[in-house]
Amino acid sequence: MNKKACAEKAATLIQPNTVIGLGGGSTIAYLAEILSQQALNLQIVTPSHKTKLLCQRLGLQVIETCLVDEIPIAFDGCDALDHELNGLKSGGGIHTDEKIIASMATDYVLLADEEKLVSNLMETSLPITLEVLESSQQVVQKQLLAYDCSVEFRSSSVLADVTRTKRGNLLLDMYHWPKELSLKQLNQWLLMMPGVVDTSLFYQQASKAVITSQQGVVILERKERDDKL
Repeated sequence: MNKKACAEKAATLIQPNTVIGLGGGSTIAYLAEILSQQALNLQIVTPSHKTKLLCQRLGLQVIETCLVDEIPIAFDGCDALDHELNGLKSGGGIHTDEKIIASMATDYVLLADEEKLVSNLMETSLPITLEVLESSQQVVQKQLLAYDCSVEFRSSSVLADVTRTKRGNLLLDMYHWPKELSLKQLNQWLLMMPGVVDTSLFYQQASKAVITSQQGVVILERKERDDKL
């Protein structure tokens, strides 16, 4: 029920006759179903193959992300977020494509239950996932281990192999990062490593978050937002 209420609130932020971004996950699926019942004349861009198929099945128009360079609003789920709306999106492994859409969005809105709202992302048990070029896997792993990070290349029991992104790159889950670094410093450190395409740490990407609880649904807004670039 909370996820449906979250999606219903998110739908009120959408203007008709526009392009919107939809990420992945069950709350996004609820949002797609709600939008399919409204005559808003929307075009959808999405990094998620599952969301793409769902939208097409629901009769929503899906276009390729490469055809647009600006999106008024985009929505996505997350694994965790803090009160400054920094988020972790490690589960799906499509964070690079999600960030492309986030970078084009005037408003990038995270949808979450209050249980995912934490005081400090640095203290969660969730990993930060890195998309890594195969040729750089050893050097990236060496740099992380030098700072006592715990790292593990993601594998697939279905494929009996490492999990790869649609570009053929590897996914590396990193735990126990240097605690002396701030979230901003950690983000910069990881992105500066040669061979790291991007990470699942969404630092100052979101402008809003729709949060559900037993008491209702609220919209949080970031008071200040750094330049994404």
